[in-house]
Amino acid sequence: MPAVILCESSQLYNILNQRVRVSRVAECNYLCLIDARTEEQYNSGHIITARHAKWDNSGNVVLPLNMEVEGIRYIIVYDVNSSSLSGSGTAHKCAETLAKVSLYPVHLLSGGYKRFSALYPFFRTQKILYTIKELESLSSYPVEILPGLLYMGDYKQATTPFMMKDLKVSAFVNVSDQSSIIFEKGHRSILDVRVADTMQANLYSSFDRICMFVGCLGPCTTMQEQHAAKPCICATAIRLGTAVTGTKNDRHFRAKLLRKDAKQK
Repeated sequence: MPAVILCESSQLYNILNQRVRVSRVAECNYLCLIDARTEEQYNSGHIITARHAKWDNSGNVVLPLNMEVEGIRYIIVYDVNSSSLSGSGTAHKCAETLAKVSLYPVHLLSGGYKRFSALYPFFRTQKILYTIKELESLSSYPVEILPGLLYMGDYKQATTPFMMKDLKVSAFVNVSDQSSIIFEKGHRSILDVRVADTMQANLYSSFDRICMFVGCLGPCTTMQEQHAAKPCICATAIRLGTAVTGTKNDRHFRAKLLRKDAKQK
């Protein structure tokens, strides 16, 4: 039987931001996000696309209607602030019930709604019902490589002002065969790495220059410590990364973005 495991806020952030032409949250077997808080708390604000947990008169979890729960790739349950698998709260009970019918491990969001909404307030909502078209049209943010420090996105994301504002981005590494002059003016630091969009392109020769640029911004030590603690984090984020589809510019541009307040952490 699949187990119940913890899910970090950054993992849920990356899961919510996957897309293949359209947002993956529109896929019926991709994500089931369950809010196990009280109905009043849920109605006052919850994570985007989350459903409120339902209970019968005997105190048992009622599985979501019209959903084949057993085949859903990501089932994530959260409450207010649970951060451990040991517990007997509503989120734990709900996750254990869902794990009995799921083919995949059920995730319990570490830190719950409190931590996630503090890190990603732009994913809070009071909206309950979505049409398929609305789900397909959800905006996808850049993939988070190192929480709060390093992101990887495409041309469209890097030139979307509200995304850069939400993530507090102040610097870009623009890997492209085109100039970065198309980026929004006012960003203090932009490094252009001119690379042709071909399979033969040599990216490794630019790594030293990129590392020096990142190091001058301040958070290099913090990034090294986080990477040392979780050496697979980059591979995981890239595996979860946005598919390279769309226009010529979408294929050309990859922006690695650094959070402005990293020095203060």
